Amino acid sequence: MGPIVVWLPMLQDDTYVANSLSVAVRDVAAPTSADVLGAVLVTMPREGSTDLAHGYVVVRPDERGVGIGSALVAHGEQVAAAAGRTRFVVRSAEAPEPPAGPGTLTAPTGAGRVSVDAPSSRFALRHGFAFEQVERYSVLQVSSDVVAAADELGTQAAQVAGDDYRVHVWHDDVPVEWRAALAALMARMNTDAPSGAVEIDEEPWDAERVRDFCEQADHAFQHLTITVAEHVPSRALAAYTIIGSPKVEVPFSFQEDTLVHADHRGRRLGMLVKAANLAALHERRPWTERVHTTNAQENEFMLAINVALGFRAAGVHAVWQKLI
Repeated sequence: MGPIVVWLPMLQDDTYVANSLSVAVRDVAAPTSADVLGAVLVTMPREGSTDLAHGYVVVRPDERGVGIGSALVAHGEQVAAAAGRTRFVVRSAEAPEPPAGPGTLTAPTGAGRVSVDAPSSRFALRHGFAFEQVERYSVLQVSSDVVAAADELGTQAAQVAGDDYRVHVWHDDVPVEWRAALAALMARMNTDAPSGAVEIDEEPWDAERVRDFCEQADHAFQHLTITVAEHVPSRALAAYTIIGSPKVEVPFSFQEDTLVHADHRGRRLGMLVKAANLAALHERRPWTERVHTTNAQENEFMLAINVALGFRAAGVHAVWQKLI
């Protein structure tokens, strides 16, 4: 299975997101894939935050510094503006996070830093982007001992949560009778998760969109491990978490969304579902060695859960925004 097979379903337009992928190629008569110098992907939600576009720019390392990235960013902005978007958001990566002091930029949230002299920082500032937020990139080195420790943390969390909450684990799909309840939680992810100065509107989710989400993962050759906490008295879902894994036997997975409904916080439900999900992942994919994730650097509650589970900081992602 090649990367094209995995990425193609993610790059195509769907009901919920408009995608535009453009590439920069050498000026030759018949360019091939070897002549691709860089690319820009522009993703735009069709509902909620319809003034916003996200841009993802990559340039071959040996082709940097000659204006290709600048041309791709400019093109991405044109694509976004033509679609009626007025805000363009990009991200850059840096590892490790620099220590506080001269030569660093601190996010307006007060949490997280990047180096002023990092090429990505210089590039973003030169092109008129404002530094808005830092996301911490973390990695969990998975082992039997780590999973056993997570099980103990999950047991402790269950004791705090009490009998009003029940855990469900699903693989790859969500039972039909639970899709609407999960949709109600997933709709809150954009607005409840910290986003710094990047304003994000709630996106509509319903049972059909949850089904489509699972089908898209399947088409992209991704397994999903989903754990939820049911509030037994109301039968509503109070928390959920998702880990995505390539279907092939590779040693890594990706911790994706985790959310606890505001009405149910303070009962350790975040730890409850994440510990159970990690155990389910380990049982299904015992060869997994690493789980990667990102969290808003100011999201101290979720970061505390991750640190307790064994995640360790490996770098930062800077979030930059520009009005276009």
